[in-house]
Amino acid sequence: MWWLISIYRYVWWYLFYSWVQCYRALKRYSADVAANEGVAYQRQLRDVLVLALLHSTPPRFYYRYRLYNFSERAWLNFIFTHELPNWHNAMSPDISQRSRSFLNDKLFFAEVACDQALPIIQTKLLESGDDALSNDDVFFCRSSLFFKPRNGSRRVGCYALLYCSESDRYALVGNEDLSICNRSKISSILTKRIQAEDYIVQPLLRNHDWFENRLPSHELVTIRLITFTSGKNPYTLAAVLEVPLLEGIYPLTIDVDTGQLSQVSVSSFNKTKKEIDDVLVGETLPDWCFLKRVAEEAHSNCMDVMSVGWDLALTGEGMKLLEGNINWGVEAHQCNGESLIPRMFFQQTLVD
Repeated sequence: MWWLISIYRYVWWYLFYSWVQCYRALKRYSADVAANEGVAYQRQLRDVLVLALLHSTPPRFYYRYRLYNFSERAWLNFIFTHELPNWHNAMSPDISQRSRSFLNDKLFFAEVACDQALPIIQTKLLESGDDALSNDDVFFCRSSLFFKPRNGSRRVGCYALLYCSESDRYALVGNEDLSICNRSKISSILTKRIQAEDYIVQPLLRNHDWFENRLPSHELVTIRLITFTSGKNPYTLAAVLEVPLLEGIYPLTIDVDTGQLSQVSVSSFNKTKKEIDDVLVGETLPDWCFLKRVAEEAHSNCMDVMSVGWDLALTGEGMKLLEGNINWGVEAHQCNGESLIPRMFFQQTLVD
């Protein structure tokens, strides 16, 4: 059956979707690239068609990764989003159950990291079907909390319960544009979700003053840091700062040696990125060496995973290690035209 699905998808790609996406990419980006980068329209047209038809790759990556600065052969050094799950599986084919649990089970992750004295968030398990959940004291404890599925990912099913001490009121905010202030409705929603699957609850984190004094939004800024190993000496491969905006996450590249922030080429944020760039680009993150060391030490718990994407945060209570991800996203780390694959194996020879 899988081969029928593959034939169906390839037929539609070559006969319809590839041409539509080529047209849209050229219409959106070609004029700017010709004017600002000096790449002739004829060359862009040829390269975009080659990328879509010969490499079966969405043509937007020609502009997202600045592939016009490279030969066609060098395009193979880049990792594309549509091949990401297969790429991760090929790089780490024999992941042990313990490593999977460490990276997928939020409670087990917290327990192991705590034993290792890594800076993590206080974590409590709310088991599905727990009768104690009928007690509102679990939810309404006069502090802001964060709820997420024990084995969840990508913030699906996560809720922030915000508490205002001045009015003694609560508001439940979810990733489905949910915002509820009625206590009985809040209790009902959380109880229903937790009865369906295990959840963990943690104190809701606030940004470090370094961010609070620079950014207009108080939503938590996170750091996505990639560590890599070929069996020994994990090291930091790449990192981006993820600033939440209404349009989505706005990334800034972090220099892995110095912690200095620089701009990422992300065209979809042209309208809003200047206000972020003006206050952050050129700045150096506090405690950068400590951030790297924590992620590299955490990777020692899953050495059969070649690369891990760690989420960390600089908070009012210090640096916190949030979680690790096997299937981490690659796009933000390559948007400046720096492919990941050569960095992986070149840097590893230096570390070893």
